[in-house]
Amino acid sequence: MLLLRKISAERACLWLTDEDGAATMFELDEFSWLNANDVIAFLQPAIDFYNGRRVSTQKNYMSKLRLFGKEMRRLGVNALPEGEEAWQTFIFDAFTIWMTRACKATISSNAGVWDSIIRPFLQLLRDVADLIPLGVIVPDASQAVTDDISSEDSLIGNVNPEEVSRTDQLVVTIDLERSDAEYLDELRDELVHRSSILEQCCLAWWEQVEQHYRYGADLIAGTNWQGLLERLMSGKYLDPQFGRRGGARFHFANGRSKESLGNLLSILAKLHGRNTNKALIEKTASLPCYSCIRIPNSAPETVSPLVTLRQRLNWMLGNLCATDYSCAMVLLTMNHPKFTTSSLLKAKLKDKNGHPYVEVDDFGTSFRIDKHRANTIKSETLSVHCESILNLIIEMTSHRRDELSRIQSPFANSLFLIGNRSQIMPLDPTHATSFLSGWPWMNSRAERRWLGSYFPQLEKAGISQGTLTLRRVRATQGVLAWFSSGSAESMARTLGNTAAVSVENYLPRALLNAWNTRQLRRFQNIWLSVAAANESYQVTATDFSDLSALNSFLLRAIEILPNGSSPLANELHERLQRSISGQSSTQLPEGALSIPASKNCLLALYLYKEAAALAGISPSALRTIDISTGICPNDIITLSDLVRSRAIEDRNPKVRQAHENAVKELPEIMARTNWQHLFARWGNNYEQLPE
Repeated sequence: MLLLRKISAERACLWLTDEDGAATMFELDEFSWLNANDVIAFLQPAIDFYNGRRVSTQKNYMSKLRLFGKEMRRLGVNALPEGEEAWQTFIFDAFTIWMTRACKATISSNAGVWDSIIRPFLQLLRDVADLIPLGVIVPDASQAVTDDISSEDSLIGNVNPEEVSRTDQLVVTIDLERSDAEYLDELRDELVHRSSILEQCCLAWWEQVEQHYRYGADLIAGTNWQGLLERLMSGKYLDPQFGRRGGARFHFANGRSKESLGNLLSILAKLHGRNTNKALIEKTASLPCYSCIRIPNSAPETVSPLVTLRQRLNWMLGNLCATDYSCAMVLLTMNHPKFTTSSLLKAKLKDKNGHPYVEVDDFGTSFRIDKHRANTIKSETLSVHCESILNLIIEMTSHRRDELSRIQSPFANSLFLIGNRSQIMPLDPTHATSFLSGWPWMNSRAERRWLGSYFPQLEKAGISQGTLTLRRVRATQGVLAWFSSGSAESMARTLGNTAAVSVENYLPRALLNAWNTRQLRRFQNIWLSVAAANESYQVTATDFSDLSALNSFLLRAIEILPNGSSPLANELHERLQRSISGQSSTQLPEGALSIPASKNCLLALYLYKEAAALAGISPSALRTIDISTGICPNDIITLSDLVRSRAIEDRNPKVRQAHENAVKELPEIMARTNWQHLFARWGNNYEQLPE
């Protein structure tokens, strides 16, 4: 076991305990260029990742990281970088120093160590630990080194690092060219659509998990264990009612009926520790041949034919794996973005004083989680779906947790537990995220499966393999909060960070540039229109193609900027309002839309938007105008966003209170209503329209 300890403000040490309990201390002088706090922040994710593995693996891994730290002294830094650009410079310089270090190792050997140990370590700090900003690129040495390299000098000249940007940190790639208002609306709609599809897929995954677990629990409870035990002791494993030929396929616990599947599950649960290992089943005489085990038609359906027999047996026995936890973490991140990936992986059930982190209060079920890097505890009232899944995880892992408690293992307090043969340990950080995108280390010898392998609708929605991570899911939720309000503070509240950190690390620079460009162009067009009032070249000086479009834009500006609010607003009203009002092609609005500031009205608007998002219909369908009303669903969704952003910070306390009450009741109303099915029907009708 690896343990990182702080000795003083400037020093940290590493303790390694082997299987016999012998402990060895390493001074970590190689990282003396960092203070103790930075050393712990830099190495702790790697310690957590490799704890539970063989001691020889831990020694090899840490020796390479210590060697990496020794080489980094040549950078001449005395603290970890801050900000994306500083981190990118640090990593590119580190890559150069590592590949050109003076040693007996060949460049190919250096590249192998970089790709197998150092690069995954840096990616762990970026994708899981949140230490390195998401937009930072970690070079791939295998792409920079070829088999015919004849000298070390040719390597550096051949490395062409990619331009660093944050355009790929969402589930939608940002277009660097467009910055118009329509593009921003399209981007927001696409983010909502893809988030909805992803949420539906993860909910479907956990629905099948729960159905299999309940089904298996009922079969085990309905089995006559005493009679089954007597039959096992008698050695009569074949059921004569199937015929005279015998064979493993006629085993009384082969799973071909509910009764035989109950027998199989009971034997595995009570005699073999719920282990579904193929080798164990094959060598156990009282169990059928693994290839002959079947699942009866009465069992719950699966989301895809790719779901394996072992997965279904594990769910029936209450065993969960990294695949299941990946979907759970996506849902927790989407509904509660304050929870970071690293804090979720380290989630506990109780604090050091034995107080539970999961509690029921007046508002629902609250869940507290430690954010170690920020040295804070974040608490959230769980959504209905997250509450159900969290309770299911606790229920399904109770038998594993009891086993760990009996041996006084510290892992018994971990929320996410997996069984690795005879070992039970917390969830592995890499395995927890690899299923989402199917990274190469997940399965290098066969076709890699990822979440989209089971749900083809993800590919159809534009989420392809390699583009989905928990950090992108979290960043997407922050950007959606920013879209809803246009406020960095609102985004910061959603993510649980400061406004500066949210803008720096989670808001793609290209998106921010597009928004700023839009705002600047609006201001410029108003300014130019005022300056060129009543001139023949007024339309030519602006971005508009005809006078009607310009007048419509200016009318909206007059409504938004009241007279007296600024010198420009004063000139706008004085010079242009009369001339625009006199244009026959453009009419001033006859009235204004009045929205009652009541809880029920706000609740209906918020419910409309949430139901549309949950239905997962395409953005183009939301922009389809209804003939009878002359409006499209997107109009009401936009109105919901506007009302919500205004109500949050309204000066009237009654309006703010109505907003808070509406938000509080929204999850319960969502569970009781069926509005998303209305949107699904709207989307189906849109798909059937002739092109």
